[in-house]
Amino acid sequence: MISATIPNELLTPFKPVDQVALREEYAALAELAVADCGLDHLLSRFLAHAVRLFGATGGAIWLRAPGETKPSIRAGDAESPAWQAVSLERELLIRHAISRTKSYFLHPRGTGHSRKSPCNPTDSFVLLGPVDSQGDRIGVVELVLGRRPAHGTSPAEQRCCANWLDHLTSFLRQGIENRFLGNLSPLQPALVNLAATREEIENYQRAIRVSLEITLNCYAGSSFGSLNNNRTFTKTVQELLDSNGLRVECPECGSPAILRCQAAGNARTGVFLYDHYLHRGRTFHGGPTTFPKLKLVSKPPRRAAE
Repeated sequence: MISATIPNELLTPFKPVDQVALREEYAALAELAVADCGLDHLLSRFLAHAVRLFGATGGAIWLRAPGETKPSIRAGDAESPAWQAVSLERELLIRHAISRTKSYFLHPRGTGHSRKSPCNPTDSFVLLGPVDSQGDRIGVVELVLGRRPAHGTSPAEQRCCANWLDHLTSFLRQGIENRFLGNLSPLQPALVNLAATREEIENYQRAIRVSLEITLNCYAGSSFGSLNNNRTFTKTVQELLDSNGLRVECPECGSPAILRCQAAGNARTGVFLYDHYLHRGRTFHGGPTTFPKLKLVSKPPRRAAE
């Protein structure tokens, strides 16, 4: 199953009240990619979701079949009012878009922003997103957003919309590969699913690391009154980090380390040390008498037996 977990960077620009609907649309498009339906249904349903999501007035999906050089419309507005009398310019735009690597905005004609070549010949904002399959551009998603789009009036909103379309076209690409590009081996969809799952896991791991780091650094500069208490706290911290595949970064050398509390000299409550293996062997760095501010890093691979 393709991951339907939406990346945080896609939600951040939006108000919490709007994020629920965005999550639902994102999940629906992820499910559509692996749904038991034909190519035409996939394309029409994807376009309907995209039009609703971006508040578009219309749109189309253009595909280029294997061995062909010119894409053609497979879903959407073949005779859109926005493109009346400029059909040749429309085809030039699509052929240009299919050569791009990222989604991008086009401003209406006459606004002073249409410096891209070829330029937008319509009175509407247009969002174009290429569909890539293993380096081969196989199609373009075209969305006509009208003269006053719901999203995309500022440069920041335009970058956000383009980023959204880049993510969504990855679902479309997966769906097309499963249905349209019949020469793909069964291994490819499995690798795609594994890559999506890996990304989801990495997002969870990143969130866990950040949460733990914030919590632990609330105790920076603290001591728990005795050597035994400091050792108990440090051991609990280390067990929590170890169970999540984490270590602390040594502030002296930057290496991943295990945080320990040990008796030392006149330090009644002990000192906190960074325990790690360097090229010269096991090494301890540090020595503060209060709990240090921590930076968490991934646990390194197990050392090979010498």
